[in-house]
Amino acid sequence: MQKQKTRGLILIVLMAAIFFAGLFFGQKQSPAPESVSKTNQETSADSGGEIASTGDADPMEGDKESIVISSDGKSSYRVKAGKRKDAPASPFIDQPARMNIDWEDEFVSREVLESALAGNENDVIAVSDLIMQCRGMTVDVKSLEGQLSRMSQHVKAGNSMPTLLIPGTGENVKFTNFMEYEEYQLTRFAECQATRGLFDGDIRKRLEAEAKNGSVTARFLYAMWLPEERNSNQSNLIEWITYQGLAWDFTWANIREGEPLGLLAYGRSLEQSGSIYFTPRHYNYGPAFILASQKCGLENPTVDQKVGNLISYWSEKNMTQRMNQVENLSDQIADMFCR
Repeated sequence: MQKQKTRGLILIVLMAAIFFAGLFFGQKQSPAPESVSKTNQETSADSGGEIASTGDADPMEGDKESIVISSDGKSSYRVKAGKRKDAPASPFIDQPARMNIDWEDEFVSREVLESALAGNENDVIAVSDLIMQCRGMTVDVKSLEGQLSRMSQHVKAGNSMPTLLIPGTGENVKFTNFMEYEEYQLTRFAECQATRGLFDGDIRKRLEAEAKNGSVTARFLYAMWLPEERNSNQSNLIEWITYQGLAWDFTWANIREGEPLGLLAYGRSLEQSGSIYFTPRHYNYGPAFILASQKCGLENPTVDQKVGNLISYWSEKNMTQRMNQVENLSDQIADMFCR
């Protein structure tokens, strides 16, 4: 009993240190304002918040696809974590990351979901990114056609094409003409429509049960899957409150066990500005926890690109202080939870 109390006291002291460090960093440097044009704001409202701002992106997100590991071109400082828990035996576990998943193929999409639940980190991140992508996508064809029509008129009037931000990778998708934009949106719509059946029925209950039974990937996917936005009533309120409480519990269970997916889920929740997950937004902690997940051994192309975009942006904008602050904080997080 005394040993448990001691561990609890140590954890509280360490978390307090991170908290005050974050406050100090936040005071030293305030976040840059987000530039959103009036047209893009109107488009975002029509599409459920799927269109990002044109021009410079939020420094948290980055705006390049190139992966830069450090400001001096070296990667030796990004030390991997110590031992990780052995994942359960599964034919899916050792599969490399899938590229360009055909979500419209029901067999493929079902296999990716089952692989994710079986413990494949790459596939669970891919599924969570699909959920994030489809959250802002309309389910009505007429609504989509109306949105595309308004964008077409917007471009014909001489306005520039919007830039679409992909939160998972921090990539800004740029379009040179309306046809590219239309094709991209139609493809996303088709993928989201084809995979709606994956998340019907009792899948949330299944995730909850497997998460409570210790599944690392089920914990992550539950935390990264927001309840549907419907008309507010008592039932929806209870569903939302239940989600927030369990998402927090599952994420911290992963973090306490030294699982990088816990750090990634916490970081993604902290950095999100479009949707509120189970935490408020925090300008410093969000990217720090995402970087820490990589330092703790998470090897995934999406996370690698996200980290690369963050560091590339800070380097390009000469935000050395900002970059050093997040790097130092991510080192502290990695040392605390997985080294």
